[in-house]
Amino acid sequence: MALNREKDRLAAHIEGRNLSDTHTENFGDGVDGLYIAGRTMPMWLARFDFLAREVQDLLISKGSTFKPEEILKAVGSVLFKIQGFKREVANLDTNSFYLHLVLTLGSGSGILICIIYMEVCRRLGVLVKGAEVGDELLLWPLVDNLQECYKHCTGDRRCYFELLAFHHPAVLFGSNIGPSSHSSFEVPMLNFATNKQVVGMVLSKLKNLHWKDACKVRPGYALTDPLHPLAQVKSTQGDSHELAVGALLRPKSLRLAIMASERLRLLCPHDWVLMRDHGLLLYHNKRYGEAVQELSICAALAPSGDRHMLEHFVEKLHLLHIESSWSSLKPPSAPSTLA
Repeated sequence: MALNREKDRLAAHIEGRNLSDTHTENFGDGVDGLYIAGRTMPMWLARFDFLAREVQDLLISKGSTFKPEEILKAVGSVLFKIQGFKREVANLDTNSFYLHLVLTLGSGSGILICIIYMEVCRRLGVLVKGAEVGDELLLWPLVDNLQECYKHCTGDRRCYFELLAFHHPAVLFGSNIGPSSHSSFEVPMLNFATNKQVVGMVLSKLKNLHWKDACKVRPGYALTDPLHPLAQVKSTQGDSHELAVGALLRPKSLRLAIMASERLRLLCPHDWVLMRDHGLLLYHNKRYGEAVQELSICAALAPSGDRHMLEHFVEKLHLLHIESSWSSLKPPSAPSTLA
């Protein structure tokens, strides 16, 4: 965003005009001042407060005593009936994982819908936690009379409520409550996800989806394909039939995948798999110097089998980095002899 602002200023200077002060102030100072689709982040988060007030109005109109089960039922009515929020079944659209777009369009991934549900409940004094189950969140209200909350639920959420009916919190989450009478089912112990883990789930999904968009014209091409021993042999032999680094990749989607990966690295700085993926994304973006640094650290932390493969790849990256520094000495159309 800062780079785009500088480009705008430069273009305005060339055209002999000055940007208005109001235009430059729109970006504000700090994260809270940045505008996303016409609103600042506090303005987007205020949408949760609006939804909570709508739930309160519904409860007051019904003469509710604000019991947890009544609040949960009212939140469901406001979100899914009145506001019309719905979960995207496929979860293949990146727009389904951006909060401001989900709040605007009323549809999104299961994780984002869960986040909205939890935030509205939290503002109404009901704590709802989530546990990571595959790529989704299993929501669990921390209330005493849980059976009352889901007694009348039917429809496409049947499997979820069967899980709630058959497995007690003690079985699912290891609480101090006594075991369920239906505890004969074997269930792996689940842990409540922290905010950091939930954000990591969203970022991981965004990274993978943006990568799939980036290599859409190369179906089946995996991010880790360059690490395959056969791919490294072909590259060292200068196979002319192999596509150059970054060939047929969509630049914008690749940059967005890198941005999601950068934030994942901040969340989990010592995860060698995330280091590897981030280094390979930088490699595909021809940022060889940064890729060398990232993958060198990754190789030091990786298990022995992966370490050997990464070290060979880093050697190739060193050569690519050196060759890229010579790019100004050869014609733009000249192909890389190593990529």
